[in-house]
Amino acid sequence: MRIIPTMEGVKSIPLNQQLSIIKNRKIAVGLLIFFLLITGYSLSYTYLVPFLQETVQLTMPNISLSMFIFGLFAIAGTRFGGYGADKWGTSNTVTFSIMIHGLFLIMLPLFTNSVLITLLFTALCQYDNSRFSNLLYSTSTTVI
Repeated sequence: MRIIPTMEGVKSIPLNQQLSIIKNRKIAVGLLIFFLLITGYSLSYTYLVPFLQETVQLTMPNISLSMFIFGLFAIAGTRFGGYGADKWGTSNTVTFSIMIHGLFLIMLPLFTNSVLITLLFTALCQYDNSRFSNLLYSTSTTVI
């Protein structure tokens, strides 16, 4: 008994023709930026929990709460990133986001003696990172 009817397939596109789109400089740079962004997320989340455990001396329940708060900041960053792009333009918002994100990362080691300030800095860094990534996802070819 067949529930799903058979359909004709679409003609397949050869792999070299699919990869030829990377010859377009804007697409190649957009894909590279996206790759670096995802790699950065991966690395930051890999080392964030050990950083909070060893440097800030947080327990696992507090780390879970911190990660939840970071998620809330990420949601807020995504929301305000779209607003900033509409109001000030994509290039200005991306440039500002990168500068603020770098500033937070540079200043983070200076405040590891205070749990509250460390969590605030990492949450603000997550907020800014989400704002920046929202712009890259929505306008990856126009950012370049």
